[in-house]
Amino acid sequence: NVVPAVFAKIHPTRRSPYVALLFGAAIVGALLVIGARPLDAVATPVPAAVVGTIALDDQTAPADGQTIAVSPELLSLVFTVDLVEDPVVILQQGNNPIATAGVARGDDAKTWYVDLAAPLTAGDYTVTWTVSGQSGSYAFTVGASAAATDSAAATTIAGTATDPAATTTPAAPAVAAPPSPETAKAFNTVARWLSYLAIGALAGGLLLIAVAWGDGVEYVLTVRFLRIAWGAALAGTILNLACTRAIQTGESLGSSLSPGSWSDLTDNAAGLALLARFLLLLASGWVIAGPERAVDEATQIPALLPPVLAVATFGFTRASDGLDLFLTPAGVVHVLAFAAWFGGLALLWRVVLAGSGEKDLVDAVRGFGRIATPALLAILLSGVVLTAKLVGGASELLGSGYGRLLLLKAIGVAAMAYAGVINRQTVHQKLARAVNLPGRTAARLRRAIGTELLTGVVVLGLTGWMVGSTPQGLPDQVTRNFTKPAFTTPIGNDNVQVDIGVGPARVGLNDITIDVLEPAQGLVALTLRFDPVDAYVESVVISVTPTLNGRGQMIVTDVPFNAPGKWVITASGDNTKGKLGESQTTMIIAAAEGSAAVADTTVAPGVTVAATAATTAG
Repeated sequence: NVVPAVFAKIHPTRRSPYVALLFGAAIVGALLVIGARPLDAVATPVPAAVVGTIALDDQTAPADGQTIAVSPELLSLVFTVDLVEDPVVILQQGNNPIATAGVARGDDAKTWYVDLAAPLTAGDYTVTWTVSGQSGSYAFTVGASAAATDSAAATTIAGTATDPAATTTPAAPAVAAPPSPETAKAFNTVARWLSYLAIGALAGGLLLIAVAWGDGVEYVLTVRFLRIAWGAALAGTILNLACTRAIQTGESLGSSLSPGSWSDLTDNAAGLALLARFLLLLASGWVIAGPERAVDEATQIPALLPPVLAVATFGFTRASDGLDLFLTPAGVVHVLAFAAWFGGLALLWRVVLAGSGEKDLVDAVRGFGRIATPALLAILLSGVVLTAKLVGGASELLGSGYGRLLLLKAIGVAAMAYAGVINRQTVHQKLARAVNLPGRTAARLRRAIGTELLTGVVVLGLTGWMVGSTPQGLPDQVTRNFTKPAFTTPIGNDNVQVDIGVGPARVGLNDITIDVLEPAQGLVALTLRFDPVDAYVESVVISVTPTLNGRGQMIVTDVPFNAPGKWVITASGDNTKGKLGESQTTMIIAAAEGSAAVADTTVAPGVTVAATAATTAG
């Protein structure tokens, strides 16, 4: 009822608002019916967590009844079903509640992490969880007496991929850090929103100037608008870069602000697009320094190309594991169309309709209609394609966080289209034969366009929020970034040669790259064991075979190294000719906020380790 009231005084008829309202309802229907996958493709319309029994999986850590030597950094609760809401977790020592720093979702809705506000002292602890009307509890013990037992324990990780270049994800570790800092995730959502908002205003504003308002570059307000948009775009993009790197590497947000560290983002298309966006914004400074270049025929294309391409990079946001034939082009069209609409609207509201003026202002308002109509159609059509690709089935519209956000965005887009149709009709009727822009008409149009612009800001906010959530229509690994090795160290002897890369080589979850150089074939068994030297935490054992039976590469993600300092790497195994012998080297794992780790060769590669003594091989 509010929106029709805004237009009641400026619109000449009573019929058009309701026609536009029906048009907006049709848009919502298109997004919900056409965009969602067929109902017959959905196995169950109700999430399993609602109708099934909720229990903890045996991957929960610390496990029920387990005794650990040192306090974990957090608790890892792994449920047997996906949860549809956050669990409430209470930690107690006896009857005394222990403060926690919150509950965070893991890579999927089954895994949840409880951050501890302070290290746990020796004693018995009880964990009680409640979710969806069900509850349970388990107990564990922290005590120094378990040091010898825990030092001998090991987390075994077996490769299961058949492709040598495939990624193998191990079971949840006993003590692990969250897959990405929640603070960085929150900042990243705000950074994406600010970056898109500002880049869209910059590119769309320049497009309107180039297409319909060449005289606009002579206005001081226009120059100020472009400079503010460019500065905000740079600030948002730099924060987006830093947050993305912090999430990917597990390092602090402060250290990720250094441009020298952004090379870590070159491992996938999404990271490269983010770096390209920053460089394109720097190149856009050329047209900001001289806005008249956007209307000069000799310089128009090189002036407009950098900001337009900067907008297009947002279409690669979900391209972490490669380019999708439908998803990527639809994403590029969607963001370009939205920027053309939003940026032109922002320039109209902030500059063109700021007061009365000559015929050039009338031309600008009319000219925006030539941009807005095709832009809205492109937004709707590309949005349908993205919905069909990402929503994951009709049941996910209400059964997943991403689906619910999509519904809110659909309502926002419908309201945006409704206001847009009303405004275009009003402009056509009020300014069809106008030779100047009266102050009263400008004020009324500004209020109406402000409503449309505000709707766009809300839609952009929902879009940024959606990017931070996992669509059900994509596999989980699409949003998973592989961490580059901080170092690579060789290990082996005359029979076997392996290069091992560890990243980020810090306490917590790490990704390991294993390159088998020799033998070329014939591996029957090969394992790598990682043992801490000065800490009582779990060792890690990785089975290279049967994933690799010879020369090739294998990547193991989310490997837990839960103590800083020196770790010994031991390689052992067999081939078709017999025993390969044991080889050993060492590495350094840095503390969570420590300096970058480097390979430690105190124990040189090529050492054969016997039961109690080591001798040089071959």
